[in-house]
Amino acid sequence: MGSTWQRLEAMADAGGICLSSRVHEDAQGSLLRLGIAFEDIGQHQLKNVVRAVHVYRVLLEQIPSNAGASLAIPDRPSIAVLPFQNMSDDPEQEYFADGMVDEITTALSRFPTLFVIARHWHRRRATFLQGNCA
Repeated sequence: MGSTWQRLEAMADAGGICLSSRVHEDAQGSLLRLGIAFEDIGQHQLKNVVRAVHVYRVLLEQIPSNAGASLAIPDRPSIAVLPFQNMSDDPEQEYFADGMVDEITTALSRFPTLFVIARHWHRRRATFLQGNCA
């Protein structure tokens, strides 16, 4: 059984990115500042996910060539809280696992000496910065 992010990853075009509405809301301000646009592709029922998920596709072909230039790696320790895997047979536990990751990420972000990387961004960041995701 996979998690929501795995289902969204499988739904994306090769080299593409799909986001849930929850992630879209959290990332929208930062990504729009970089000139990254989204396409609303509607509600989708994902396998082993109880509720339908509203999905957005990142329009990679419209990313400005200088978008990664402002994403400098900070001069302080960095940490990424990776998604937990639901090991139970209960798909409702996905929300619990996602909530735990969010709580841990929020708690870590309160430490000014740490740079916290969003869990949904860590897998794509290096590719995005190199401009190879189109």
